[in-house]
Amino acid sequence: MDYKETIRFISRMAKKRRYVFIVTYGRSGSTLLMNVINSSEGCCIKGENNATLYSIYQSYKKIDDAQKEHSKNASRASSPWRGLDNINTDKYGKKLVKAFIDEIIRPSKGDLVLGFKEIRHSLKETPDLDGYFDFIFKFFPNSKIVFNHRNISNVSCSKWWAKMPEAKKIIEEMDSKFNKYENSEKFFHYYYEDGIDNPTHVEDLFKFLELPYDNKKGKKVFMEKHSY
Repeated sequence: MDYKETIRFISRMAKKRRYVFIVTYGRSGSTLLMNVINSSEGCCIKGENNATLYSIYQSYKKIDDAQKEHSKNASRASSPWRGLDNINTDKYGKKLVKAFIDEIIRPSKGDLVLGFKEIRHSLKETPDLDGYFDFIFKFFPNSKIVFNHRNISNVSCSKWWAKMPEAKKIIEEMDSKFNKYENSEKFFHYYYEDGIDNPTHVEDLFKFLELPYDNKKGKKVFMEKHSY
């Protein structure tokens, strides 16, 4: 490693890790978006994990809710919730998150921007997005969430959606859920069609993520065939 490479390495290591979560629905072009972001050096955005992080959030929330409601007399030997008052719920949450990062995302040493994309966000699959996002912002420092949108009529006619009688309604419900999040520092709404037709939209995404955008690398990713 020469002097310049060493300086760049030290500079990268001095920076804090950040997190990006792509929230969307199936057939939205999220695999393409994932790889566009991954075209920036130091990014490790993985694919879907069957909404595992949402289940982790639920585990944390269950014990946190239980402690708030039942810990008053939990120190007594006769309490059905004995020992609940001694649980450090934040410590539990941090350990769950560390295991998720280490074993699911599995970043390399030089990766500084970690995350994943997930399509399972129907009302049935992730009913409590408010609580879930609060969990993310609490336990994943410097997090940003990118909502990936695509023309609903086109999505509802694609692959498995075309076989579902209420596909359009389900997708519309998800899109509606996403659209209520407007904090410009935490959330970005990315539109598939705009990303294809308007390079400025992609550049705006990278500005939001505070990442350099290499136009040549980005164009190369857009030219590759993805599962969308």
